[in-house]
Amino acid sequence: MNWINIAKVVLIGIASAAYVNIHYDDRKYKPFGFRYWLSLFSLIVVGIAHLFLAAITLGVIWLMITKFSLLLLGIWLLLVFLVIGNTILLVGFMKVLIARTKCYKKLNEDIF
Repeated sequence: MNWINIAKVVLIGIASAAYVNIHYDDRKYKPFGFRYWLSLFSLIVVGIAHLFLAAITLGVIWLMITKFSLLLLGIWLLLVFLVIGNTILLVGFMKVLIARTKCYKKLNEDIF
C-alpha cells in the first residue's frame, strides 16, 4: 500500500468522522454542550487535514516542475480533486456550525 492510498483512507476517515460529529439533531442536545464543542473540534481537524493535503499538492507540483511524468500528473490531478472536494466539505461544515451558533446565541438571548 503506497502513501497515496494511505492519505486517501486517512482523509476519508477524518471527513466521515467530522460529518457524523457535525450533522446531528440539535433538539436532543443542550446548546453549547459537549456535542457542539466536539463538532467545532472536528471542523478544526478537517481544516488541518485540508492544509496538509494542499501542502502535499504543492509538493507534487514542485516534483512536476523538476521532473515531469504522467504518473505525477495523475497524482496531482487526484490531489487537486481531493482538495476541491475537501474545500466543499469544509465550507458546508462551517455553514452548519455558524448557523447552529447563531441559533444557540438567539436561544440564550430569549431565555435570559
